[in-house]
Amino acid sequence: MRRPGHFSNNRTRTLVVTSVLTLLVTATGAAGAAPVSDALVGDPAALVDPMIGTGSGGATVGQVDTSPGASAPFGMLSFSPDTPSRPDGGGYNYDDNSTLGLSLTHMSGPGCSAFGDFPILPTVGAIGANPAATTEPFDHAHEHASPGSYDVQLNPGTSNAIKTSVAATQRTGLAQFTYPGADAANLLFKMGDAQSGNMAADIEVIGDNQITGTETAGQFCGSPGTYPVHFVATFDRPFSSYGTWHTAPVGDNVFTTPTGQLDWGYHYINAGGSTPTIAPTTTADGQSAISWQQSTATANTWIETTPPALTQGDSYEASVTLQGSGQVYLNFYNGQQDVAGKAVTLTSTPVTVTVDTTIPTGSIRSPQFQVRTPADGAVNLVASAVSIRKQGVVTTPGSAKTAVQGSGQQRVPATTNGKQAPATQVAPKGTEAKGGQSRTQVAGTSGLQSGAWVTFDARDRQQVGMKVALSYVSTADAWTNLARESHGWEVSATARQTREQWNQLLSRIRIGGGTHAQQVEFYTALYHALLEPSIFSDANGDYLGFDDKVHRTPPGHAQYANFSGWDIYRSEVPLLAMLAPDQTSDMMTSLLNDQSQGGWLPKWGFANDYTDVMNGDAADPILAEAYTFGARGFDLRAALAAMVKGATVIPTQSQLGQGFYAERPQLDSYQQLGYVPNTAQSSLSPVPNGASETLEYASADFAIAQVAKDLGDTATYWKFLARSQNWTNVFNVDAGYVEPRDADGQFPAGDPTTTGMGSFGQSGFQEGNAAQYTWMIPQNIAGLVSALGGPAAANSRLDTFFQYLQAGPDAPYEWAGNEPAFATPWLYDYTGAPAKTQAIVHHLLDTVYAATPGGEPGNDDLGSMSSWFIWSSLGMYPVTPGAPALALGAPIFPHVEMDLAGGHHVTISAPGASTSAFVRGLAVNGRKSTAAWLSTSALSHQTTLAFSLGATPDPSWGTSAADVPPSYPAGPLAFPPGRKPVILVPTGDNLLGNTPTGQLSWQGPVENGVGSVPGTVATATTPEGASAVHWTQTNADANTWIWTDPSPQLPGGQSYQASITLQGKGDVYLNFWSGQQDLASMTVTLTSTPQTLTLQGEVPSTTDTHLQIRTADTGPVDLYASAASIRLLVPQS
Repeated sequence: MRRPGHFSNNRTRTLVVTSVLTLLVTATGAAGAAPVSDALVGDPAALVDPMIGTGSGGATVGQVDTSPGASAPFGMLSFSPDTPSRPDGGGYNYDDNSTLGLSLTHMSGPGCSAFGDFPILPTVGAIGANPAATTEPFDHAHEHASPGSYDVQLNPGTSNAIKTSVAATQRTGLAQFTYPGADAANLLFKMGDAQSGNMAADIEVIGDNQITGTETAGQFCGSPGTYPVHFVATFDRPFSSYGTWHTAPVGDNVFTTPTGQLDWGYHYINAGGSTPTIAPTTTADGQSAISWQQSTATANTWIETTPPALTQGDSYEASVTLQGSGQVYLNFYNGQQDVAGKAVTLTSTPVTVTVDTTIPTGSIRSPQFQVRTPADGAVNLVASAVSIRKQGVVTTPGSAKTAVQGSGQQRVPATTNGKQAPATQVAPKGTEAKGGQSRTQVAGTSGLQSGAWVTFDARDRQQVGMKVALSYVSTADAWTNLARESHGWEVSATARQTREQWNQLLSRIRIGGGTHAQQVEFYTALYHALLEPSIFSDANGDYLGFDDKVHRTPPGHAQYANFSGWDIYRSEVPLLAMLAPDQTSDMMTSLLNDQSQGGWLPKWGFANDYTDVMNGDAADPILAEAYTFGARGFDLRAALAAMVKGATVIPTQSQLGQGFYAERPQLDSYQQLGYVPNTAQSSLSPVPNGASETLEYASADFAIAQVAKDLGDTATYWKFLARSQNWTNVFNVDAGYVEPRDADGQFPAGDPTTTGMGSFGQSGFQEGNAAQYTWMIPQNIAGLVSALGGPAAANSRLDTFFQYLQAGPDAPYEWAGNEPAFATPWLYDYTGAPAKTQAIVHHLLDTVYAATPGGEPGNDDLGSMSSWFIWSSLGMYPVTPGAPALALGAPIFPHVEMDLAGGHHVTISAPGASTSAFVRGLAVNGRKSTAAWLSTSALSHQTTLAFSLGATPDPSWGTSAADVPPSYPAGPLAFPPGRKPVILVPTGDNLLGNTPTGQLSWQGPVENGVGSVPGTVATATTPEGASAVHWTQTNADANTWIWTDPSPQLPGGQSYQASITLQGKGDVYLNFWSGQQDLASMTVTLTSTPQTLTLQGEVPSTTDTHLQIRTADTGPVDLYASAASIRLLVPQS
């Protein structure tokens, strides 16, 4: 996932090039090191390495985004370090060498900024001038992570070394800090610095041993919703002094031009709405202003102006005075993320709104000052007094020795977006440090980038113990959570208890054999899969609902949040339902609670908010497959009713969830036409995404049919089974690809493998393209195979598709790091070539996964990527969401024992798996089977799957028509009229002219958001003797480039092919700026062997075009570029 409006090409991992035919000869079982004993693992937690996923997945995957800190299974609290670069959700970058603190909330690999609330940082000595910016160094030699605990030494090897040990329960954390013998041993509590930005923050120092705080944060992936979160902390001894800090504007307004004379632009995320009028005006009191009038504006529409250069690393306050009508909020895009203020409903009375942010260091885009709409509606506003001012830090010290005795003062924290945060309360009696009796608030502050510190005298006693707890309801509930879950002050005891909880879950799959690295990868993947969704209710059952009211779960149950729907429905939820049916049942009840309170099932629920993140209607397959795979403790009839409502009812404006959320955008068109026209961008897609939306809706319709079937509702079953075949309405029979259609039903005219690429996906598809999404017909793969010309033709297409395994969104090949491609390696089971599935899956397990910090092929996406590894390692995969079937491959472990939902037990026996990748036979409970699939009903009671494996395929196993996994048609296939694509081929001379590549006018290097950076660009000759440009740079950040321009510029209204040959060192791609957008090739990791990259695109009008070589990841560059070419494309005759 990428945030709306500011997309980057940084998710595609280095290309893995392969040949299916070669793999059929060379595939083996375990790669690399020798296998370990086949004896079952006794302590799986010992094999979990939480550092896996904390690094970069290479080239353009970017960060995997997991966190290494202390968490309990499905825990609300994640006590984990954040590092300065703060990767999305996980907050920790393995390549960083300092920390800004251990925060209490994280999310595992989401792909958008999330959580990172309440960083806590131990320091020694005087408090600096800007405590919020304070960091402390560490190294990996003095760091250890394990399920439930985390240890690190800050300032290692110095006299100021601080040993930090933390452990977690589900809602609480326990820490011990061992300081050097100093009189100023500090803990900094940083407020208003959550990853995705804060709307409000409040902290209080209570007595001489307690801290409480409340923040409002959220707006995940640009959505308008926010959440309140509260923390409490208490210490095992009194602190000697304390203090607070906050920020305040200290500089002049960076805008020197009056508001009405600034250059204002108009933007939107979702197409639609009326034509806006934006014009200079004057307020009633004569101030220069800008007027924005629009009778209908869609949610996430905005006007913006670009401020003069802002200093990276500095903090700024943005403000504007607004009046008129409409609901809007102030948004400050800081160059990396949107930081939004409180939404306000405008009146004729002027209101001034503010928002604070820090301009990040490193590679950033241009900051923007924006006034945005949180929901659909009319806008008629006047904005004046636009201001951005630099902020300074104000510190206020205090002494705990002067604390006043008495009862605790209560006050109400700030509110945002209509959400009233409950009153802050002091701790109950009995929670004070021994000898400390004061429970009075002695200091407090509020605001973004604010905070407090406490100082201990560590000269005689070096250890300081701290307990913390969270609640999304109230401070009082946080104290309740602490009292119920945290017992004693021994970190190691809490760590042992949580580790045992992890072992109880991890041991539900016990493996034997394989290599040590494979065992580490397996149990780390299972660990990641069991982190999310996370508990959202308090120990007393209280939780904040989607209606912003407090609700309570029945005793023994919990409310869960953070459902990465588009990601987890494919493989994560079936795994959870199979291994943790009780928790998964509560998760499904949580989704139904969300629907009951908010009106609709969430497609990507974050905290207690809807988000419009990713297309489709993911809750439907989530509910269906949870039930299918063993989670039966939720109301299935209520689930069906909620699913049918979301799939059939078109909400009015007043019925939208939380004022903006539609469960199925363009549902009216889908129900009327049988497909979603490719006329709008929705759900974060940077391009119109009608084809992928149609496929997702059809898959969700199949899930509804399955639930109806389970309930015996025949009419609903047949209705939605028929609707699940709507994939045919976007299948172009003349092209052989799924393609988008416009409102008139027309397919695009161009080549589906090239046309419309380059914007982090192809027009019609979210995060992908026609070649990738064509395979995503899980409910009727037999129908797809038939549409492609039969098994032989489908096999051939798959062979071509798997030439590259990490091609990214803009190339017509496999992208293993993206969820729509999860099932594609398993489709050979459906074409009578299961050996190819076995070979490809094993190759992926060996090449795009590893026991290293960057050892995943993409964002972990709340366990999704990890769950694929688990299923594939076991030799099976749930291809069709909601269906009771598993496609089969070859296990990588010789011995597996699984304890599943309902008390069932499954034994997998696969002798030789460590050296053999191909299935030559299978016996299910002693009965031979040649089927390349397994019914979930077979996973019951005491089931044994006995695989016979070999180093070469058996042409008789799984290859007959009777052996393929089931598909679910609803009658004969019917397709719309096709459109034969116009294939463009290059022709004519090189439009860069006859000048050799090395003598072209190359410029750069420049870095996005930074400008010119040190590096060398020189004329050279390749080792093969070709004229080349030689680019060297010691360390280039991602999105650094050199470029040359065609001269004269290219005529507009025509399409072109650009190509270049590269060799040397670096992770790079070819980029062509068409005058309106960047068009990008696949990313490659260069070697001494020359590689030629090509891309195609249209130049809309004659303007500035550039041929660029760009970096996809941070690292050294030493490359030769030769044979640069731009040629006109013409229709193939």
